[in-house]
Amino acid sequence: MDMLTFYPFSSNGCNNIQAISINKFSHGNQSWIYDQKVFPQKFTNFHQCPLKVSTYEYQPNVIIEKYRNGTTVIRGFDVEVIRGISRILNFDLKIDILTEPVAWGLIYENGTATGLMKKTMKGDTDIGFGYYYLTLVRAKFMSYAVYTNADIILVIPRGRLMTPLEKLFCPFNTILWTILAIMFGLGIVIISLLKFNPRKFHKYIFGTSDSPHLNMINILLNGGQNFLPPKDSARFILLAFVFFSLIVRTLYQAGIFKFLQTDQRMPAMQTIDEVLDNGFKIYMYESFQEFTKGLKIHNR
Repeated sequence: MDMLTFYPFSSNGCNNIQAISINKFSHGNQSWIYDQKVFPQKFTNFHQCPLKVSTYEYQPNVIIEKYRNGTTVIRGFDVEVIRGISRILNFDLKIDILTEPVAWGLIYENGTATGLMKKTMKGDTDIGFGYYYLTLVRAKFMSYAVYTNADIILVIPRGRLMTPLEKLFCPFNTILWTILAIMFGLGIVIISLLKFNPRKFHKYIFGTSDSPHLNMINILLNGGQNFLPPKDSARFILLAFVFFSLIVRTLYQAGIFKFLQTDQRMPAMQTIDEVLDNGFKIYMYESFQEFTKGLKIHNR
């Protein structure tokens, strides 16, 4: 039994796909005759075989300069990358420049293509380059090597103006408002339970006030006290709550004073998801729409 492979690029020829035997299996010894690698390295040296690469002008990645003497010089970031690869892999670089409209080409969902994309898919060129980015459709029909990244920059409006109700709640964060709500909720529950106790006990805690719930809110809003509890222990509890309300009001007033000196707008959106969740219309270049296919932003 023979082990077969082929060497498309070797010192004996280029683009050769004829199968050759690299090892034999001995049934008598139940082993391979030669100490040969099962998967030999075939693409570390192209032995100066010519490879046709196609591109188009896309500055600054691909810059084409034509001089009066008829010579053409091609340079740019992508050009230096492909020339560096040719030196490492030892192949002869043959550059073909496309000048047709929309030379970079498009690939459609049905597999049809135009421009350089079509040329590459049909095998008319070995490599196509020119600041291409990976898309869902391109990955479906072509093999890609991505060696650079680019940011997506969105131009968005400023954050909207706050409503009067939002301004009232801004000095404290959500956690602090939650703690205050729990505390006053417990206060209302305790007052409601104490109302079911004997009148004497109720008078000992709240004095002659018939509306302790409203009295608690009145103290919080810096209102006066017309009825004081008769006992010192109850008055101490009242005094502690007055001081607590004073601290809360002071912090709130300081926070609202500082806040009113700002722009009073909601924070600007920071992510694409926020833009989509807020229902904004998105405008982009037609060429960029190809890049967004398969992403949530394309559906908008």
